[in-house]
Amino acid sequence: MGPEHRDTAEALNNVASVLYRLGQYGKAKEAYERALAVKIVVYGEGSSSVADTLYNLSLLLRDMHEQGVGATEGGATSGVGAAASGTTTTTSLLSEAVGYALRALEASESANGPTDPRTEDVRLHVQDLERRQDEAVKAAVKGGNPRPPKRSLTATFSRKR
Repeated sequence: MGPEHRDTAEALNNVASVLYRLGQYGKAKEAYERALAVKIVVYGEGSSSVADTLYNLSLLLRDMHEQGVGATEGGATSGVGAAASGTTTTTSLLSEAVGYALRALEASESANGPTDPRTEDVRLHVQDLERRQDEAVKAAVKGGNPRPPKRSLTATFSRKR
């Protein structure tokens, strides 16, 4: 088993899920991104496995937004979406989540077809994220707090195939 092996990708994905549940969001994000990079090499961008990891990344970022956790918190620093000051705004977390969700939708449509229930789940998730992003932008423009109150994280989405 090497760095670009499917078992490596699945192990990284499992580690990311555990870190997510432990509240180590930055480390979880890094592990999901590493798993994603390996899965793209092993399976190709349009695979169900890639779609699952993209979806999980979008859920993580959504929950980081809801918890008010920046990408520099939770045990690791992420340059993706970071502002010049080194912090990540909640709207950029949602923007990044939307990007991952859209990629998940494209991969799911490719792997499962546009009418598959798994693809429909991802499509609904994209719509929910876009709605949340619009609300956060409107709240920021009005001078309000774009972050909702903190609540417990939801479990990582994992689809069995």
